[in-house]
Amino acid sequence: MNETNETIQRDAKAGGKRGSALVIVMCLAGVLMIAGAAMTYLAGNATMKSRKLQYGARSLAVAEAGVAEMLSRMSTNYMVWSDNNFSMTYDGGSCSVTSKLYTNNGHVLITSTALVGSEQRTTVLELLGNLWDVYDHTVGEYGAIVAGGNVIMDSSACQIYGGIHANGSIYNTMGNPTIYGDVTSSGPTNQLTPADSTYDCGTNSPPVVVPNYWDEVDTWRNLAISGGLVFGASFTTSGIVGPGNGVTYVNGNATFQTGSGMTGVLIATGNITVEQRFDHYVWNNMTNWPCLIAGGSISEANQNSYNGVIFARGNITIDNRRRIFGMIISYTGNVDIKNNTDIYPLPVNPAWVPSDTNDRPPQILMGGWLSLLQ
Repeated sequence: MNETNETIQRDAKAGGKRGSALVIVMCLAGVLMIAGAAMTYLAGNATMKSRKLQYGARSLAVAEAGVAEMLSRMSTNYMVWSDNNFSMTYDGGSCSVTSKLYTNNGHVLITSTALVGSEQRTTVLELLGNLWDVYDHTVGEYGAIVAGGNVIMDSSACQIYGGIHANGSIYNTMGNPTIYGDVTSSGPTNQLTPADSTYDCGTNSPPVVVPNYWDEVDTWRNLAISGGLVFGASFTTSGIVGPGNGVTYVNGNATFQTGSGMTGVLIATGNITVEQRFDHYVWNNMTNWPCLIAGGSISEANQNSYNGVIFARGNITIDNRRRIFGMIISYTGNVDIKNNTDIYPLPVNPAWVPSDTNDRPPQILMGGWLSLLQ
Protein backbone atom coordinates (compact mmCIF):
# COMPACT_ATOMS: atom_id res chain seq x y z
CA MET A 1 0.00 0.00 0.00
CA ASN A 2 2.86 2.36 0.91
CA GLU A 3 4.62 1.49 -2.36
CA THR A 4 1.47 2.32 -4.32
CA ASN A 5 1.18 5.75 -2.66
CA GLU A 6 4.83 6.48 -3.32
CA THR A 7 4.43 5.51 -6.97
CA ILE A 8 1.42 7.78 -7.34
CA GLN A 9 3.32 10.67 -5.74
CA ARG A 10 6.32 10.14 -8.03
CA ASP A 11 4.07 10.09 -11.11
CA ALA A 12 2.28 13.26 -9.98
CA LYS A 13 5.57 15.10 -9.47
CA ALA A 14 6.80 14.01 -12.88
CA GLY A 15 3.56 15.13 -14.51
CA GLY A 16 3.80 18.51 -12.76
CA LYS A 17 7.32 19.04 -14.07
CA ARG A 18 6.22 18.13 -17.59
CA GLY A 19 3.29 20.62 -17.33
CA SER A 20 5.57 23.40 -16.12
CA ALA A 21 7.95 22.77 -19.02
CA LEU A 22 5.05 22.95 -21.50
CA VAL A 23 3.90 26.27 -20.04
CA ILE A 24 7.43 27.65 -20.30
CA VAL A 25 7.71 26.48 -23.91
CA MET A 26 4.36 28.05 -24.76
CA CYS A 27 5.38 31.33 -23.11
CA LEU A 28 8.65 31.38 -25.01
CA ALA A 29 6.79 30.64 -28.24
CA GLY A 30 4.41 33.53 -27.50
CA VAL A 31 7.32 35.87 -26.82
CA LEU A 32 8.97 34.82 -30.07
CA MET A 33 5.73 35.34 -31.97
CA ILE A 34 5.33 38.82 -30.50
CA ALA A 35 8.95 39.61 -31.28
CA GLY A 36 8.49 38.35 -34.82
CA ALA A 37 5.36 40.44 -35.29
CA ALA A 38 7.17 43.47 -33.90
CA MET A 39 10.10 42.92 -36.25
CA THR A 40 7.73 42.49 -39.18
CA TYR A 41 5.92 45.71 -38.22
CA LEU A 42 9.17 47.62 -37.78
CA ALA A 43 10.52 46.32 -41.07
CA GLY A 44 7.30 47.24 -42.86
CA ASN A 45 7.23 50.66 -41.23
CA ALA A 46 10.85 51.26 -42.22
CA THR A 47 10.01 50.27 -45.78
CA MET A 48 7.06 52.66 -45.81
CA LYS A 49 9.20 55.47 -44.43
CA SER A 50 11.90 54.73 -46.97
CA ARG A 51 9.33 54.75 -49.77
CA LYS A 52 7.81 57.97 -48.42
CA LEU A 53 11.21 59.66 -48.34
CA GLN A 54 12.00 58.39 -51.83
CA TYR A 55 8.68 59.61 -53.23
CA GLY A 56 9.10 62.93 -51.44
CA ALA A 57 12.56 63.48 -52.91
CA ARG A 58 11.36 62.52 -56.37
CA SER A 59 8.31 64.75 -56.01
CA LEU A 60 10.52 67.71 -55.13
CA ALA A 61 12.74 66.94 -58.12
CA VAL A 62 9.68 66.86 -60.39
CA ALA A 63 8.49 70.20 -58.96
CA GLU A 64 11.88 71.77 -59.67
CA ALA A 65 11.83 70.29 -63.18
CA GLY A 66 8.48 72.05 -63.67
CA VAL A 67 10.04 75.39 -62.69
CA ALA A 68 12.91 74.77 -65.10
CA GLU A 69 10.44 74.03 -67.90
CA MET A 70 8.55 77.27 -67.21
CA LEU A 71 11.81 79.25 -67.33
CA SER A 72 12.63 77.60 -70.64
CA ARG A 73 9.25 78.57 -72.07
CA MET A 74 9.60 82.14 -70.80
CA SER A 75 12.96 82.40 -72.56
CA THR A 76 11.23 81.73 -75.90
CA ASN A 77 8.18 83.98 -75.36
CA TYR A 78 8.33 85.99 -72.16
CA MET A 79 5.03 87.85 -72.52
CA VAL A 80 3.01 84.70 -73.14
CA TRP A 81 4.55 82.52 -70.43
CA SER A 82 5.04 85.13 -67.68
CA ASP A 83 1.35 84.74 -66.82
CA ASN A 84 0.31 81.25 -67.84
CA ASN A 85 0.11 77.60 -66.74
CA PHE A 86 0.71 74.05 -67.96
CA SER A 87 0.92 70.45 -66.70
CA MET A 88 3.63 67.88 -67.38
CA THR A 89 4.86 64.40 -66.39
CA TYR A 90 8.44 63.66 -65.37
CA ASP A 91 10.28 60.75 -63.70
CA GLY A 92 7.11 58.83 -62.87
CA GLY A 93 5.35 61.85 -61.41
CA SER A 94 3.17 64.74 -62.55
CA CYS A 95 3.22 68.45 -61.83
CA SER A 96 1.13 71.56 -62.39
CA VAL A 97 3.04 74.79 -63.03
CA THR A 98 1.67 78.34 -62.96
CA SER A 99 3.28 81.73 -63.46
CA LYS A 100 1.76 84.97 -62.19
CA LEU A 101 2.87 88.37 -63.47
CA TYR A 102 2.31 91.21 -61.01
CA THR A 103 1.67 94.27 -63.14
CA ASN A 104 2.28 96.67 -60.25
CA ASN A 105 5.99 95.83 -60.03
CA GLY A 106 6.87 93.47 -62.88
CA HIS A 107 7.66 90.52 -60.59
CA VAL A 108 6.80 87.00 -61.74
CA LEU A 109 5.95 84.21 -59.29
CA ILE A 110 6.35 80.63 -60.57
CA THR A 111 4.65 77.89 -58.53
CA SER A 112 5.20 74.21 -59.34
CA THR A 113 3.27 71.50 -57.45
CA ALA A 114 4.29 67.87 -58.09
CA LEU A 115 2.90 64.49 -57.06
CA VAL A 116 4.80 61.18 -56.97
CA GLY A 117 2.90 58.31 -55.36
CA SER A 118 1.05 59.95 -52.49
CA GLU A 119 3.75 62.56 -51.83
CA GLN A 120 3.15 66.17 -52.92
CA ARG A 121 5.79 68.90 -52.97
CA THR A 122 5.60 72.55 -54.04
CA THR A 123 8.48 74.75 -55.17
CA VAL A 124 8.15 78.51 -55.67
CA LEU A 125 10.51 80.80 -57.59
CA GLU A 126 10.18 84.57 -57.73
CA LEU A 127 11.69 86.52 -60.62
CA LEU A 128 12.42 90.08 -59.59
CA GLY A 129 11.82 92.59 -62.35
CA ASN A 130 10.33 96.03 -62.78
CA LEU A 131 7.37 97.21 -64.79
CA TRP A 132 9.49 98.98 -67.36
CA ASP A 133 11.07 95.66 -68.29
CA VAL A 134 7.61 94.21 -68.83
CA TYR A 135 6.74 97.17 -71.05
CA ASP A 136 9.96 96.64 -73.00
CA HIS A 137 8.98 93.03 -73.61
CA THR A 138 5.62 94.17 -74.99
CA VAL A 139 7.34 96.66 -77.28
CA GLY A 140 9.83 94.02 -78.39
CA GLU A 141 7.02 91.62 -79.25
CA TYR A 142 4.66 94.15 -80.86
CA GLY A 143 6.53 97.29 -81.91
CA ALA A 144 3.90 99.12 -83.97
CA ILE A 145 0.43 99.04 -82.38
CA VAL A 146 -0.79 97.77 -78.99
CA ALA A 147 -4.38 98.29 -77.87
CA GLY A 148 -6.16 97.41 -74.67
CA GLY A 149 -9.34 97.28 -76.75
CA ASN A 150 -9.72 96.65 -80.50
CA VAL A 151 -7.60 97.56 -83.52
CA ILE A 152 -9.55 98.69 -86.58
CA MET A 153 -7.85 99.06 -89.97
CA ASP A 154 -9.98 101.00 -92.44
CA SER A 155 -7.35 101.11 -95.17
CA SER A 156 -5.06 98.92 -97.23
CA ALA A 157 -2.72 101.86 -97.93
CA CYS A 158 -0.47 101.27 -94.91
CA GLN A 159 3.11 100.15 -94.43
CA ILE A 160 3.63 98.91 -90.87
CA TYR A 161 7.09 97.73 -89.83
CA GLY A 162 6.32 96.05 -86.54
CA GLY A 163 3.84 93.82 -84.79
CA ILE A 164 0.22 94.52 -83.85
CA HIS A 165 -1.67 93.20 -80.83
CA ALA A 166 -5.16 93.90 -79.52
CA ASN A 167 -6.37 92.63 -76.17
CA GLY A 168 -9.73 92.76 -77.90
CA SER A 169 -10.21 91.89 -81.59
CA ILE A 170 -8.69 93.12 -84.87
CA TYR A 171 -10.96 94.26 -87.70
CA ASN A 172 -10.17 95.16 -91.30
CA THR A 173 -12.79 96.90 -93.41
CA MET A 174 -10.85 97.52 -96.64
CA GLY A 175 -8.17 95.34 -98.23
CA ASN A 176 -5.10 94.29 -96.28
CA PRO A 177 -2.26 96.64 -95.32
CA THR A 178 1.37 95.54 -95.54
CA ILE A 179 2.48 94.45 -92.07
CA TYR A 180 6.00 93.25 -91.31
CA GLY A 181 5.38 91.76 -87.89
CA ASP A 182 3.17 89.48 -85.80
CA VAL A 183 -0.57 90.20 -85.81
CA THR A 184 -2.44 88.70 -82.85
CA SER A 185 -5.61 89.36 -80.90
CA SER A 186 -6.83 88.16 -77.53
CA GLY A 187 -10.38 88.30 -78.83
CA PRO A 188 -12.10 85.91 -81.25
CA THR A 189 -11.58 87.99 -84.40
CA ASN A 190 -8.47 88.87 -86.42
CA GLN A 191 -9.04 90.04 -89.97
CA LEU A 192 -5.46 91.08 -90.77
CA THR A 193 -2.70 89.00 -92.34
CA PRO A 194 1.06 89.71 -92.03
CA ALA A 195 3.20 90.26 -95.10
CA ASP A 196 4.48 86.66 -95.08
CA SER A 197 4.22 83.39 -93.18
CA THR A 198 7.31 84.01 -91.04
CA TYR A 199 5.14 86.16 -88.75
CA ASP A 200 2.58 84.88 -86.28
CA CYS A 201 -1.09 85.50 -86.90
CA GLY A 202 -3.90 84.32 -84.66
CA THR A 203 -6.77 84.87 -82.27
CA ASN A 204 -7.46 84.09 -78.61
CA SER A 205 -3.86 84.88 -77.69
CA PRO A 206 -3.10 85.66 -74.04
CA PRO A 207 -3.61 89.36 -73.24
CA VAL A 208 -0.42 91.40 -73.04
CA VAL A 209 0.51 94.01 -70.47
CA VAL A 210 -0.23 97.32 -72.20
CA PRO A 211 2.37 99.98 -71.30
CA ASN A 212 0.78 102.75 -69.24
CA TYR A 213 2.51 106.12 -69.42
CA TRP A 214 -0.13 107.57 -67.13
CA ASP A 215 1.33 105.72 -64.14
CA GLU A 216 4.39 107.98 -64.42
CA VAL A 217 2.68 111.15 -65.63
CA ASP A 218 3.83 113.11 -62.55
CA THR A 219 7.47 112.71 -63.58
CA TRP A 220 6.72 114.40 -66.90
CA ARG A 221 4.55 117.09 -65.28
CA ASN A 222 7.28 117.92 -62.76
CA LEU A 223 9.79 118.30 -65.57
CA ALA A 224 7.42 120.65 -67.40
CA ILE A 225 7.08 122.74 -64.23
CA SER A 226 10.84 122.91 -63.72
CA GLY A 227 11.72 124.34 -67.12
CA GLY A 228 9.17 123.44 -69.76
CA LEU A 229 5.69 124.76 -70.54
CA VAL A 230 2.60 124.40 -68.33
CA PHE A 231 -0.95 125.36 -69.35
CA GLY A 232 -3.42 125.46 -66.48
CA ALA A 233 -6.41 124.93 -68.77
CA SER A 234 -7.24 123.68 -72.27
CA PHE A 235 -5.40 125.45 -75.08
CA THR A 236 -5.49 125.76 -78.87
CA THR A 237 -2.58 126.79 -81.06
CA SER A 238 -1.70 127.24 -84.72
CA GLY A 239 1.99 127.82 -84.05
CA ILE A 240 5.01 125.83 -82.94
CA VAL A 241 5.20 124.75 -79.30
CA GLY A 242 8.82 124.67 -78.13
CA PRO A 243 9.34 124.04 -74.40
CA GLY A 244 12.78 124.86 -73.00
CA ASN A 245 13.42 121.38 -71.66
CA GLY A 246 11.29 119.49 -74.15
CA VAL A 247 8.15 118.89 -72.03
CA THR A 248 4.73 120.59 -72.30
CA TYR A 249 1.93 119.88 -69.81
CA VAL A 250 -1.71 120.83 -70.38
CA ASN A 251 -4.30 120.55 -67.61
CA GLY A 252 -7.17 119.95 -70.02
CA ASN A 253 -7.53 119.43 -73.78
CA ALA A 254 -4.86 120.33 -76.34
CA THR A 255 -5.74 121.27 -79.94
CA PHE A 256 -3.21 121.85 -82.73
CA GLN A 257 -4.70 123.63 -85.73
CA THR A 258 -3.58 123.33 -89.37
CA GLY A 259 0.07 124.12 -89.96
CA SER A 260 1.18 123.83 -86.34
CA GLY A 261 3.88 121.74 -84.71
CA MET A 262 5.80 121.00 -81.53
CA THR A 263 9.12 119.89 -80.11
CA GLY A 264 9.49 117.24 -77.43
CA VAL A 265 6.68 115.71 -75.37
CA LEU A 266 3.10 116.91 -74.95
CA ILE A 267 1.06 115.66 -71.98
CA ALA A 268 -2.63 116.54 -71.74
CA THR A 269 -4.96 115.40 -68.97
CA GLY A 270 -7.85 115.48 -71.44
CA ASN A 271 -8.01 114.88 -75.20
CA ILE A 272 -5.43 115.76 -77.85
CA THR A 273 -6.66 116.85 -81.28
CA VAL A 274 -4.21 117.34 -84.16
CA GLU A 275 -5.39 118.84 -87.44
CA GLN A 276 -3.54 118.58 -90.74
CA ARG A 277 0.04 119.49 -91.65
CA PHE A 278 1.43 119.00 -88.17
CA ASP A 279 5.13 118.27 -87.65
CA HIS A 280 6.71 116.87 -84.52
CA TYR A 281 10.42 117.32 -83.75
CA VAL A 282 12.70 115.45 -81.37
CA TRP A 283 14.06 117.55 -78.51
CA ASN A 284 17.81 117.46 -77.88
CA ASN A 285 18.29 114.07 -79.57
CA MET A 286 15.97 112.35 -77.07
CA THR A 287 14.87 109.83 -79.69
CA ASN A 288 13.36 107.44 -77.14
CA TRP A 289 10.99 110.01 -75.59
CA PRO A 290 7.26 109.79 -76.39
CA CYS A 291 5.62 112.55 -78.39
CA LEU A 292 1.97 112.54 -77.23
CA ILE A 293 0.52 111.39 -73.88
CA ALA A 294 -3.23 111.84 -73.40
CA GLY A 295 -5.29 111.14 -70.32
CA GLY A 296 -8.30 110.94 -72.63
CA SER A 297 -8.34 110.21 -76.38
CA ILE A 298 -6.27 111.29 -79.38
CA SER A 299 -7.71 112.31 -82.75
CA GLU A 300 -5.14 112.87 -85.47
CA ALA A 301 -5.89 114.16 -88.96
CA ASN A 302 -3.98 114.59 -92.22
CA GLN A 303 -0.38 114.93 -93.51
CA ASN A 304 1.33 114.77 -90.14
CA SER A 305 4.61 113.30 -88.90
CA TYR A 306 5.67 112.08 -85.44
CA ASN A 307 8.80 110.85 -83.69
CA GLY A 308 8.10 108.72 -80.63
CA VAL A 309 5.26 106.88 -78.93
CA ILE A 310 1.69 108.12 -79.30
CA PHE A 311 -0.13 107.11 -76.10
CA ALA A 312 -3.71 107.56 -74.90
CA ARG A 313 -5.66 106.03 -72.07
CA GLY A 314 -8.71 106.15 -74.35
CA ASN A 315 -9.21 105.77 -78.11
CA ILE A 316 -6.71 106.77 -80.80
CA THR A 317 -7.98 107.68 -84.27
CA ILE A 318 -5.42 108.16 -87.05
CA ASP A 319 -6.73 109.65 -90.27
CA ASN A 320 -4.70 110.11 -93.46
CA ARG A 321 -1.17 110.46 -94.82
CA ARG A 322 1.12 110.43 -91.83
CA ARG A 323 4.45 108.92 -90.87
CA ILE A 324 5.12 107.71 -87.35
CA PHE A 325 8.64 106.83 -86.24
CA GLY A 326 7.59 105.11 -83.04
CA MET A 327 4.45 103.24 -82.08
CA ILE A 328 0.79 103.67 -81.10
CA ILE A 329 -0.45 102.56 -77.65
CA SER A 330 -4.04 102.73 -76.41
CA TYR A 331 -4.22 101.65 -72.78
CA THR A 332 -7.91 100.72 -72.55
CA GLY A 333 -9.42 101.98 -75.80
CA ASN A 334 -9.40 101.22 -79.53
CA VAL A 335 -6.91 102.15 -82.26
CA ASP A 336 -8.60 103.11 -85.54
CA ILE A 337 -6.37 103.62 -88.61
CA LYS A 338 -8.36 105.36 -91.34
CA ASN A 339 -6.00 105.63 -94.28
CA ASN A 340 -2.41 105.72 -95.56
CA THR A 341 -0.32 105.38 -92.40
CA ASP A 342 3.34 104.39 -92.28
CA ILE A 343 4.77 103.21 -88.95
CA TYR A 344 8.48 102.61 -88.43
CA PRO A 345 9.95 101.14 -85.22
CA LEU A 346 11.95 103.08 -82.66
CA PRO A 347 15.71 102.44 -82.70
CA VAL A 348 15.66 101.81 -78.93
CA ASN A 349 13.07 100.98 -76.27
CA PRO A 350 10.85 103.93 -75.31
CA ALA A 351 11.62 106.03 -72.25
CA TRP A 352 8.87 105.39 -69.69
CA VAL A 353 10.03 108.30 -67.53
CA PRO A 354 12.24 111.28 -68.49
CA SER A 355 15.32 109.75 -66.85
CA ASP A 356 14.91 106.37 -68.54
CA THR A 357 17.96 105.92 -70.77
CA ASN A 358 17.44 102.15 -71.24
CA ASP A 359 20.88 101.66 -69.69
CA ARG A 360 19.55 99.34 -66.99
CA PRO A 361 20.52 96.03 -65.33
CA PRO A 362 19.44 92.76 -66.98
CA GLN A 363 15.71 92.54 -67.49
CA ILE A 364 15.11 89.78 -64.96
CA LEU A 365 16.93 89.23 -61.67
CA MET A 366 16.39 85.74 -60.24
CA GLY A 367 15.52 85.50 -56.56
CA GLY A 368 16.19 82.53 -54.29
CA TRP A 369 14.36 79.23 -54.12
CA LEU A 370 11.55 78.80 -51.64
CA SER A 371 10.59 75.15 -51.08
CA LEU A 372 7.27 74.47 -49.42
CA LEU A 373 7.47 70.89 -48.17
CA GLN A 374 4.05 69.53 -47.26
